[in-house]
Amino acid sequence: MQMFYLVWLLLFACHANAAAGECDSSSPLQIENVSVEDHVRTKFIDVLKTFGEENGFVVRIAQTTPDGEHFHIEMQRKDLTVRFLNSLDTQIFRFALYNKCVQEISKETIDSLIVDLRAKLSLVSGVELQAN
Repeated sequence: MQMFYLVWLLLFACHANAAAGECDSSSPLQIENVSVEDHVRTKFIDVLKTFGEENGFVVRIAQTTPDGEHFHIEMQRKDLTVRFLNSLDTQIFRFALYNKCVQEISKETIDSLIVDLRAKLSLVSGVELQAN
């Protein structure tokens, strides 16, 4: 029963912070899916590296399973974290942008990053952003 109250208290605190207009770094600002055919995965990852470096991110790529099919790609900069994961389906990378709550991030900043990423990914045959 104590665990229930602890969970409830944590949820209430998170909701109260959000209602007060405080930053919530645990909820993504935007989530999208990218379909990546197996034979272009390396090119896709190269494009993400380029995108990240051009936009001031430190890019980290980790293979998450021994089979070389699953990846966690994370991009960090002072204001944003971007994560790409294909943990459920090797051909679908789900990506999300998170506010690091260091400063306010404008919708224009997010939109500009998404437009740039879409433009770069559109040049890779076998990669397609999926509508949410």
